[in-house]
Amino acid sequence: MIEAQRLLKTVIRKSSHWLEVNRLSGIKFTSVEEDLLKSFSNSELARDAHVWLTDAEGSTPTAIRLSCHPDPVLVDFGVALCGIHQRLVQRVFLHNESAYKLKVHLDRTINDESSFDFSTELITVSSRDLCELEVFFKPSTEPGMFEEKWNLIVEGVRPFSDVFHVHAQITRANVELSSETVDFGFVPCSGFDLDTIVSIKNVSSRPVRIKARVQNASDGSVQSNVAIVKKDFTLDSDATESFEISLKSSTVIRDIEALICLAVQSPKNCKWITVHAKFRETNLIILCQGREVLHNARSGSFTIDDFYPGEEREILVEFQNNGELEYTIRTYWSHTNHIFDRIHLKTGETAGFRQKLKVNTKNTFENFLHNVEFIGINQSCRWTLHCNTSQPKLEYRNLTGTQEEMIKITSSNQMNTTWRNNLDFEKEILFKNVGISLITLSFHRIVSPSIPKQPLKANFRMEPNDLIIPTGAEKIAKFIYHAVDFSKFEGNIELRSNSKNIPSSFPFRIGFSRPFIKVIPYTLINLRKIDKQLIAKENILVFKNIGEESARVHMKDQISKSSIVKKVVWKDAAGKAPVGDTHIITVRQEKKLSLSIECDPIPNSNDSNLIELVEFEFISHNDPVTDLNGKLADRSLTVLVIANLSTPSNYTAPSDAPTRSWESIKFLSTDWIEHILKASDVTYENLGPLIILTAIAYVCGLEVNRDQLPKSIEDWSNFCETQKLPFKDFENVVDEQVLKKFQGICKNQSYFYHSSLFYRSFTSMNTLRLQLYSVINSANTPDEAYAMQSYVSIFWQQYEKASQDSIIQHATEFLYRCVGQDESMSERVRAFSEFICKAMKDSNTLNATQELDKLLPKNHDLTSIFEMISDPSSLRNNILFQVFSQKTRVILTNLVKHDYTALTNLFWIIASKSGSVSIESALFQAVLTASTRWDTIDEHDKRQILTPLLSHQPAFVDCLIDISNQKPATLTQLLNFSQSILSTIDPSKSFEFIASAFHQHHACSISQHLDKIGNFDYNFTQQGRGMS
Repeated sequence: MIEAQRLLKTVIRKSSHWLEVNRLSGIKFTSVEEDLLKSFSNSELARDAHVWLTDAEGSTPTAIRLSCHPDPVLVDFGVALCGIHQRLVQRVFLHNESAYKLKVHLDRTINDESSFDFSTELITVSSRDLCELEVFFKPSTEPGMFEEKWNLIVEGVRPFSDVFHVHAQITRANVELSSETVDFGFVPCSGFDLDTIVSIKNVSSRPVRIKARVQNASDGSVQSNVAIVKKDFTLDSDATESFEISLKSSTVIRDIEALICLAVQSPKNCKWITVHAKFRETNLIILCQGREVLHNARSGSFTIDDFYPGEEREILVEFQNNGELEYTIRTYWSHTNHIFDRIHLKTGETAGFRQKLKVNTKNTFENFLHNVEFIGINQSCRWTLHCNTSQPKLEYRNLTGTQEEMIKITSSNQMNTTWRNNLDFEKEILFKNVGISLITLSFHRIVSPSIPKQPLKANFRMEPNDLIIPTGAEKIAKFIYHAVDFSKFEGNIELRSNSKNIPSSFPFRIGFSRPFIKVIPYTLINLRKIDKQLIAKENILVFKNIGEESARVHMKDQISKSSIVKKVVWKDAAGKAPVGDTHIITVRQEKKLSLSIECDPIPNSNDSNLIELVEFEFISHNDPVTDLNGKLADRSLTVLVIANLSTPSNYTAPSDAPTRSWESIKFLSTDWIEHILKASDVTYENLGPLIILTAIAYVCGLEVNRDQLPKSIEDWSNFCETQKLPFKDFENVVDEQVLKKFQGICKNQSYFYHSSLFYRSFTSMNTLRLQLYSVINSANTPDEAYAMQSYVSIFWQQYEKASQDSIIQHATEFLYRCVGQDESMSERVRAFSEFICKAMKDSNTLNATQELDKLLPKNHDLTSIFEMISDPSSLRNNILFQVFSQKTRVILTNLVKHDYTALTNLFWIIASKSGSVSIESALFQAVLTASTRWDTIDEHDKRQILTPLLSHQPAFVDCLIDISNQKPATLTQLLNFSQSILSTIDPSKSFEFIASAFHQHHACSISQHLDKIGNFDYNFTQQGRGMS
């Protein structure tokens, strides 16, 4: 039976066995042979040939006539392998179903040498009996097809010619290998087993049997480090087999060269696979901050002594592969809850990472443990970082020399130098680290010397803003003050530092030694009534030098404003006329000028009409100011001379009331002004002067709330009664006493006087301009007067151009020209004024929302308004629910729209209000985000969902978030997470082989690694509650 099975595996019939069966089934065997079981008892239908001889019609003992079934008879040796099969035997069973005893033998007419052979012996076959004939085939050494036809001789005659058809085919047994060499390269000692696959393809036309064995290339002995899974297998024709080769781990350094012999069908027909491998130990050097910590050691330590208490520092950890072996390591710090860093190191490569470490403020030292594991290698190491702390010690030295720096400006060159420095004035301080720990230094603020906790609103900075000073190093810090004017600046610099011996503040003083001219009066000279053709006023204009350097003043221009003016002459105390001449005014001195004006005859007038006679422009050289365009310029002084054509009232400026800063001025309500203008024609008839003076008084500090300003006639009556002012026929009773009473109830009396000086003449365009210039005389400082002169000039330009339709455009243009480039103004104010001006000019093309969004700080109230109006369909609901929080507004709006999923939001809010994060609140939030991709959810929201659900396994939360943040998640992350889960289920077992299995490429090697895990029985119902 064993031999039969072997033959069945090695020989394939050329003919189809099923065709033979079908052909035989068409014969009525009961007419040929009655006992078929007996006929086939010694035969196998699939291998042997059967021939039945039966009596033909007319057969007699003297004239035997026979029939042959089948005809022809096929004797098929199938496919044989050359050089392997020595001799093949095929049996032919001859069944004599005739009534006569027969003598038979085989015969052939071929005389050439044949590969086929048979016995020519005469065989006698009794009636109803059978005989066995053997046919032999000796395969040729060359492939080919062999066929012959033989005769059957019965009773000495040839009744059946060419009845036997003999077939055989010779072929070579051959397979193809995908590779004849397998090189595992450098392999780590004590590592995991490695697997690889070589594909074997049968290129023969018949199945082949392959036997495999491993041996050393040098001596032929068995190689223990190389293993094969399949040692004996059969490969069908044209089939391909994955032949797995395993390299077993070694603990010693060695080079492997093995041969795998594949005997194809016969030991004489072999294929060879050469296997190479080099086992090497890992060679790892760990460096911290560029210094070696350990070299191929299991443990080590490193000390850093220059930490300061509470310091958070980034340290550099590097890994250097100095060996022949390429490997991957996994590292983690014990204090970071096992957050892994994977680093792949090629031969000769150095890689690393920066790690933030923070030492406790109260500790004098702190230790950090760093673990390193080799992936796929049974090897690990660890080292300890010792961080010792010490108090920082700082020394400093002022490089500027003096605590107060004085900037001297006496010439145009000095003024231009100051301008080229962008009005930046600096002070340098050298800081030296005399301790062993790092020192950090940064600018905090600059405060007032008189009120230490009050920050100054100054453009002040430190360069660099953050200073880091290593041990023994010196660093220079520049403290820079950007001046917006030339006033003296005093402040104390406060710094933030980790050093305790730094002073609480450093003084910063900047003074400007320069000329500083104050003109009295600032702008408007009122000659009161003129009734002569020659007007002479002594010492009517005074230039006072209140600076620290001598001033040079000259009159640049004079413009006659009235046709009656014929000649104007200025004279000083020495009788000099200063036109075109430059006059020196020494420090703390003044120069008085007298004025003579020669006029044509003065026209008669019954009205107190104002007339502007002449306008002058004086220049104070090297008396620098920053103009409205942000440029440095000499101070210009505009002086207007006016007079009355009739006798004015005796209303004069208060002699004892000091001037006050204009910061005290209040603003009128636009609603009140609009109300007055709309009703002025009817309601307020004859109350014009009262309204004007009340408005001026409110601006000057009248102690009345803005909302309590009178509006109705009754209000005005009560107001006059309260302030003890006449109400009836107010326009006709206004005199010096009434004006003085108004002036007395104001805080800024000087401003009230100059603002109300021409209140009866506001209907005249020229009077309006003079009134604006008159107010400048109430300025508190020369710089206020200079700024107001600049503003009035721009205002009047825009006012004259404005029409009813363009008034807003000119108003915004005026605003921008006044503050848009003035560095003393806030950056936001300048940017907003530019936006408003641009909006008025290009309102059709400007995207107002987008432009304002650039200017507004984050979370500004206007931002929410822009969002509200951006969706007109939801505007109504947004306005209705504006008083509620954003989340509540969304819920209410969705409910109004019949979106009842908003109820889930409501339940979640209620659950979250409980004060603690619960499973219910987590589930509600999970429902809310069900339609949102997990990788797009904010990390904070992910934690809110996962933390309650995995309260007993907090490490899972970090793993899941780490995986979701990676797009897509890496196999390593997934394996680490799976290993964590399995380790939680059964802590007694190791699941490292799972990671190894996933790094295999073929089913057999994967199965081998998984088999190493073993089986575990775990009761999820009872023990799994800890995971729920």
